[in-house]
Amino acid sequence: MYTVKLTRDANYDINQIVVFIHLESKDRDTAISYLGLLEESVLSLERLPERGSNPRYKILRNQGYWFLVVKSHLIFYKVDQENKIVTISRVLHNKSHYQNFL
Repeated sequence: MYTVKLTRDANYDINQIVVFIHLESKDRDTAISYLGLLEESVLSLERLPERGSNPRYKILRNQGYWFLVVKSHLIFYKVDQENKIVTISRVLHNKSHYQNFL
């Protein structure tokens, strides 16, 4: 079992996503539901960190990044096999120029 840690940037990203969904949908439950989906996806990495994919950009692959798709967002993370730690770096919209944020 791995320990999952979120960086400050990842926490900020998730907060902004939930606020945006709440403001756009005008429905608190929709935002909370999406937060639950993100949380469930992040926690799934405790058991199976390899379930994600390698980024298409070589520079990100070489830096050890993986990503997981959750609806319209990408969860970027790195796996420390030796210490059994998954570090969530960012949670970004799939249409963003994510390579600029990592």
